[in-house]
Amino acid sequence: MPNNINKQVIEKIKSDKDIPTLNEQFKKAQILIIAELLFIILPFIVIGIISFSKGEFSAFFRIPEWSLASSILVGQTIVKLISGLVSKPRKIAWENTALILSIIIVLILVPVLIILSLIMTTDTPSAWLVIAQIIYFFLSATLFYAGGSIGQIFLTGL
Repeated sequence: MPNNINKQVIEKIKSDKDIPTLNEQFKKAQILIIAELLFIILPFIVIGIISFSKGEFSAFFRIPEWSLASSILVGQTIVKLISGLVSKPRKIAWENTALILSIIIVLILVPVLIILSLIMTTDTPSAWLVIAQIIYFFLSATLFYAGGSIGQIFLTGL
């Protein structure tokens, strides 16, 4: 009988080693999110190289694709967060989720779409509009990195 208990304890220890720690899960999620971000950034690298070779590098920052990419990043963040939260066996308070999503939509997504509309409807966007869209792009990318990582951790079974 004691021998059987020892085997069970040893098997339990072995199975616990197979469970990734939160730090390991976060690193894996970060790698996946960075890979996704690279494919968002790739067209900007190509457009930047072309703009630079034409001597029109300042035009690179005036393109509406910055705001378009920002809206996609925010949407992807929302999808990852919702997917991760819904997949969790332990439910998180819906009030907190509603607040987080409301903040993301009101403070990031709506301004990004307004900036996109303004840039697309003017021939030469103002400097503050160009700066705002670049700031929102980096804000959206940061949000995607953080929120996407959290959602991915939830999806992989935290």
